[in-house]
Amino acid sequence: MPPLNKHVTASPNNLAIKGIAYSRSTQGKHIISCLTEHKAVLDTCKQLEKEGYNLTYLKPSINGLIDLDELKNAITTKTILVSIMQVNNETGIIQDIPAIAKITQENKVLLHVDAAQSAGKLPINLSELPIDLLSLSAHKFYG
Repeated sequence: MPPLNKHVTASPNNLAIKGIAYSRSTQGKHIISCLTEHKAVLDTCKQLEKEGYNLTYLKPSINGLIDLDELKNAITTKTILVSIMQVNNETGIIQDIPAIAKITQENKVLLHVDAAQSAGKLPINLSELPIDLLSLSAHKFYG
């Protein structure tokens, strides 16, 4: 495992993404995310790129949602993780996590969801949502 980068914090997003990246690097080094992700996700992805990982950043459509066909087409045999935030902290856009999870499951790719903005505001039932990693931040819901 590479040494910790002092410029990237140990946020829940950072730990989830790097944990999968490092533990699954022999399976592939391709990660998919979105251009409008939180800085904690984007900074982590940029660091992984410097370490030799391949990143695909989906560009959201005019309505702020990622195109599910674009997501399907971006997945390769080397894709190990998709990281998408449930609710955008700047725009309030709510991504279709059940549909995204269906795609990742069909392709045997892990799904990380940053739910920091949705916790306490939207139902999050992991018995119903097939999410592999979920990042929360307690201070967002009075923790």
